[in-house]
Formats: sequence, structure tokens, C-alpha cells
Amino acid sequence: MVGALEVDTRMFFVTLAACRLLRFGLEAALAIVYGRGILRWLDSDLFHDLVSLFIVVAVVGTTLSMVKLVRATGRKNRVMANG
Repeated sequence: MVGALEVDTRMFFVTLAACRLLRFGLEAALAIVYGRGILRWLDSDLFHDLVSLFIVVAVVGTTLSMVKLVRATGRKNRVMANG
């Protein structure tokens, strides 16, 4: 018996192996069926443009958040200093 639930060690590892075999077997089957299509889509100009757009949005959003944080922190420090 192992762990807090007192599970049989042998049954635990058999179940673990079976679940992993099922999971990765299904993943391999999906890769065989859809893999080439997904790779074509990932290599398309549309996908590259979308990724570029998301990068720009992330950089702009991060910059705006940093500016807002710096301004808010500056105000708190001025209020505390004036007392």
C-alpha cells in the first residue's frame, strides 16, 4: 500500500502505464491524421501575421500597464511624503 489513499503499488503503476499508453497513443493517432494540416497552417502567412499582431498587442499592453503602475506608485509616494 502506498500514499494517503493506501493504493496497491502494483495496481497504481499498471493503471498509470495504461493511462499513459492511451493518452500518448491517442495523441500519436491525432498527429498522424491532422499533423500535416496543422503544420501547413502554422507555416501560413495568416498565422505569422496573427502571431505578430498578438506580440504587438502584448508589448503595448505591458507598456501601458507599466506606465500606469509607475504613475500610481509615484502618487502614493508623493502623498506619503506630504503627509
